[in-house]
Amino acid sequence: MDSSIRKIKVSIANNRKSKQWKEKEYSWNAFTALFVTPKEGTESFSEYMALSKDKQDELKDVGGFVGGTLKGATRKATDVVSRELVTLDLDNIPGTDLDGILEAVEKLGYAALLYSTRKHTKDKPRLRILFPLAEPSSVEEYEPLARMLASQIGIDYADPTTFEANRLMYFPSICKGADYLFKVFTGESVKKEEVLGLYHDWQNVSEWPTCKTENLLIRKHIAKQGNPLEKNGLIGAFCKTYDIPSAIAKFLKGIYVPTDKADRWTYADGSTTGGAVLYDDDTFLYSHHATDPCSGILVNAFDLVRIHKFGDLDDGVRSTMLESNRPSFKEMEKLVMSDSEAMKCLHEERILEAQKAFEEDDSEHSKGEIEKVSKGEVDTEWMNKLLVNEEGRVLPTIDNFKKVMENDHNLKGKIYSDSFTDKKFCGGAVPWDKSGNHEWTDEDDNGLFWYLELFYKIHHEKKANAALSLVFKDHRINVVADYLKALSWDNKSRVETLFIDYLGAEDCKYTREITRKTLEACVIRALKFGAKYDNMLILVGAQGIGKSTILKKLGKEWFTDSLVKFSGKEAEDTIAGKWIVEVSELTALNRQESTEIKQFLSTRSSNYRESYARRSKEHPRKCVFFGTSNEDEFLKDTTGNRRFYPLPVDADRIKKDIWKDLTEQEVDQIWAEVCFGVSLCEGNYDELEYQVLSKESSETLARMHEEYSEKDPYESLVERFSEIMVPSNWLEMDIMGRRMYLDKLERGEQDKDDSPLMPMPYLSAQNIHCEMLRLEISSLKKQESNRYNKIIKQMKGWKKSTVRDVNYGKQRCYRPPDK
Repeated sequence: MDSSIRKIKVSIANNRKSKQWKEKEYSWNAFTALFVTPKEGTESFSEYMALSKDKQDELKDVGGFVGGTLKGATRKATDVVSRELVTLDLDNIPGTDLDGILEAVEKLGYAALLYSTRKHTKDKPRLRILFPLAEPSSVEEYEPLARMLASQIGIDYADPTTFEANRLMYFPSICKGADYLFKVFTGESVKKEEVLGLYHDWQNVSEWPTCKTENLLIRKHIAKQGNPLEKNGLIGAFCKTYDIPSAIAKFLKGIYVPTDKADRWTYADGSTTGGAVLYDDDTFLYSHHATDPCSGILVNAFDLVRIHKFGDLDDGVRSTMLESNRPSFKEMEKLVMSDSEAMKCLHEERILEAQKAFEEDDSEHSKGEIEKVSKGEVDTEWMNKLLVNEEGRVLPTIDNFKKVMENDHNLKGKIYSDSFTDKKFCGGAVPWDKSGNHEWTDEDDNGLFWYLELFYKIHHEKKANAALSLVFKDHRINVVADYLKALSWDNKSRVETLFIDYLGAEDCKYTREITRKTLEACVIRALKFGAKYDNMLILVGAQGIGKSTILKKLGKEWFTDSLVKFSGKEAEDTIAGKWIVEVSELTALNRQESTEIKQFLSTRSSNYRESYARRSKEHPRKCVFFGTSNEDEFLKDTTGNRRFYPLPVDADRIKKDIWKDLTEQEVDQIWAEVCFGVSLCEGNYDELEYQVLSKESSETLARMHEEYSEKDPYESLVERFSEIMVPSNWLEMDIMGRRMYLDKLERGEQDKDDSPLMPMPYLSAQNIHCEMLRLEISSLKKQESNRYNKIIKQMKGWKKSTVRDVNYGKQRCYRPPDK
């Protein structure tokens, strides 16, 4: 033993996983003494070799050392401060070469320690050789120093990883009864200047000796990692977007410097050059720079950037922690997700994969059509706004669902609703249905959810439905307004003569005015839901003349003649989504029916809950009502008839054939003319006075109401009764006397009494019932009383009053008009 060799410092731990490496100083003799007697296990060599590698590693781990000093309690490559031993692991020795190795070490003339490993046999020797250094070696100096020493023994015997500065060496152990080889060589400590001086430039990595198996080892690492360009997810997307040089250029500027060789780069903070070697078309990097955080690690572009930018975040984490759970990995995922180019690649790749899956899917769902895109054609800019998880997978959030429905190239513009009809639509061929534009159905819900799951791997029915509801709301059209706005008028007048030409209505101001104003109301309500309009134009004429036909042609697909009730949800459902509603074949309406219609006409908005909806909502009125009747007396209630615009039509006066001349193009021009007039008011619809008739037309309307009001058979009798001249003492006569007088008049007998006569002094329910009809007062019911009073009220000039009659006492009555 040579006591002249200086003391050495090593870092020791109880096992390979330790986070507490302690620095100790030994004399060379004391240090070599630690290796004289190996720790012997209880298992035989054959039993040991039959164990798994993990179990073998556990048994041979009897404590170990790093041949130098560390700056902390861990042995990461970046934690090595200096080396005081060169440690070589020779695992590839043929049995016949053992003596040659011993001779080679002897010839070097350096002090050295040689001992065998747990797997050592005579046929397959496995050795470790330790050389003390005359002075500490820097981390940068260590690898070229160790490689040169190994080359003088036989570098191909060495494990390719043995040259790493942070390399762990186990203390000796053997299996039960196994051979152990131990030898100490005398000589001087290794002078690093002498060994490094054997290089032309030891800092040039390309000069370093290499093992034959070294490139094979890297190839094995590459095979184990797998080609990142074939991987899915964030790693694959990043590596497809950035190879090693482009990743350095964008994310690691100044950290690596290129050399004159395209496949070699230099770690800028190291002292050696060209030690970062690229493999497989710049897909991988392996760094031989000892101070490089990536030293001794085969990395792709993702891991290269991760280790350099975030590697220090992993300090203190368990060595057994999965790489994907490490803080550095999480931060790198965030970086990738913030990089628009990488995310574009990720999203495009997933769309193309899903497109392929769709083409291969034979299920009923995939019987629709998709817009096929090629690489580079996918619009992924919007996808970068999607919220994704750590793996870059789209999260099933409401906002993500909505963005996909609004921007996906197979869905964009195809999910919308119509505010006029309150219906939802699928606007074209979609992956699950190639039938084209149609009303949205439950099958469309299912098809959409299937598509989202296939192409975006997201599924959450409740959130998807919520997003779908928002898309329908945000992408809303007004189909009738759009139809009207697209029309262009040819400046030929048609509107005011519409019913004159096609139904034979009288050509007068009243006809023209109510026609124009009613059609204006139709346009205004299509543009402004709930606009005030409570009138109804009623076409009156014989059956078969075309009253319903003209309304149906005007209303197009937004016409209905199915309204049979005027209150309740059934009525609201009937007119929902309709523009022109025909109240067909009006007959005489009683007071209750008339009141219901008038209320229905006056309603501008209804609040109710639609089928399957969770809440009720307002439904502004969008339609205009038209009536049709072939009866002459359909107005029974004498009050409130102002809402009804009767318009008599006559087949004998028809000028144009409704079935031939009123074409779809002609209808378009009618509406175009109305729209032109409405547009002149620039939205101030009240300027049109579409709810008010002129004085002349109002007078005509009054005559129309009178003409089409139901006549009570008693009206003519009451009028004749009111015109009878009676004796001046009429109010003092009893009922019987009055009846006798009236009977004589009816028989044409002349009254012999020459007393003066006077007009009938008053009319009342009582005198009509008892005198005109000769009925008893006791039989006068309220219904008959109302009937009589209604007739009197319609008589011109008769005014309410009171009278005291000897037969009926004081009563309400109507006095005749002043002559």
